[in-house]
Amino acid sequence: MPIELDSSYGPLINGVFELSGKDVFPAIDPATGKHLANIHYCTTDDVARAVSAAENTYPAWRSFGQKDRVELINKLAGIGRGHGAIG
Repeated sequence: MPIELDSSYGPLINGVFELSGKDVFPAIDPATGKHLANIHYCTTDDVARAVSAAENTYPAWRSFGQKDRVELINKLAGIGRGHGAIG
């Protein structure tokens, strides 16, 4: 099942892809050479906000416990495999 992609992506901060900066680079499918999307380079502010978001989220992530975190990561990997995103 094909995945619908947006034409551009920025950093994922607090669960939201944010478009930032003017400079982009292409995301290319290595198997086909097809252009998939443009990826915005992060600004210094983007990095600061991403680090802050990660620091704020860490206590909740840690509270899941190791077993729950492993199960969640495996579930996400399974979703990726189902979409052909992970080999």
